[in-house]
Amino acid sequence: MLNSVDLSGAKSIDGKFPLAKKIPHCLKNFHYIRHVKNYKIEILQRIRNYISTHRSKKEWITGWGWDQTQWQSKSFPTSKDIDSDPELARYPIVLLRVDGHALWVNERVLNILQKDRIPDKVDGGEIGREKETNRLTGIFVDNAMELVLERIEGMGEGRLTVRSVKLFMDGALGSWGAALLEPYSDEPTKQGLLISDPTLLPPVINQWIEKGFQVNTHCIGDRANRIIIDMYEKCFQDYVKLHSNNGNITDEEFPKEVEKLAEKLRFRIEHAQILVSKNAHNKSVSKLR
Repeated sequence: MLNSVDLSGAKSIDGKFPLAKKIPHCLKNFHYIRHVKNYKIEILQRIRNYISTHRSKKEWITGWGWDQTQWQSKSFPTSKDIDSDPELARYPIVLLRVDGHALWVNERVLNILQKDRIPDKVDGGEIGREKETNRLTGIFVDNAMELVLERIEGMGEGRLTVRSVKLFMDGALGSWGAALLEPYSDEPTKQGLLISDPTLLPPVINQWIEKGFQVNTHCIGDRANRIIIDMYEKCFQDYVKLHSNNGNITDEEFPKEVEKLAEKLRFRIEHAQILVSKNAHNKSVSKLR
């Protein structure tokens, strides 16, 4: 039987956001740009069309939906691709990848960021650079996206009542950021990124358990999934031990109490695209429901 709740005119928003990182609403300024065969011509034309109806030299031009795996080259685009059109080079342009895990920007944005102040590396992220010259390519993956997002004008404000939180363990497959146990078949030099330091997450998760919040963690690669599944279990166990009558709990009661806590809090793995099935860590998969 379903229960209905009168919200008295208030809005209810699904707790699962596909772009749950700090992505401003203005990144949807002009429409979806996925599934373009000739990405350079078609995407640049869409940007020109947007500019023709929203002329403002101070405005950031933003969009989302590109996917280099759909293009013939299969490689990341660069700032030069946007700036090949002199008209577009006048504006700061930021384009979000379809999965929300990479930004493609032009030279104007790189100048605003003050290129000499951009770090060589970002923990849990990647800054695109040319191998020969170390020149910035205009690609920022996962945590490196913050360097751009914090500078975008018009982030917007609002209020929400929150009952759950989302954490990030790795990136996405398409940008070679999902953390894998083995190298990527199409990019053997990469095994993905751990966006968060695994040693720092348990205290954070324990804090949310104490508050009764649901924790949702973005995990795509098998390495990330293994880490988080085991971490969830360990945090549940620690909580039960801490709150079980000064540790007075039998071996028989303990797993049952852990299971009750897990069912109550409903922790989630978001995506779980790649899971190990044939090795010593097979037990991690069996913990999922």
